[in-house]
Amino acid sequence: MYVLTDGAYGILRSPGWTENRIVFEGHMTMIGVECEMRQTWTKVSNDEFGFVNEEKLGDGSWGYVDEWEFRRRQG
Repeated sequence: MYVLTDGAYGILRSPGWTENRIVFEGHMTMIGVECEMRQTWTKVSNDEFGFVNEEKLGDGSWGYVDEWEFRRRQG
């Protein structure tokens, strides 16, 4: 289940990890607009990961939405 405080929610599912990557797909509602989303999460290291958000377009292809990268704070 995917819920954000700014009005995005849905259920994204994945068959599981393949090496260092897991892909979630599913139906989302964002600020009242329904769409099909895909999130591809990649583990770069024990201290770093990122994910790419994509939306299914009218022709069935996936269109890039945004990308996020996270690193553990050293300290």
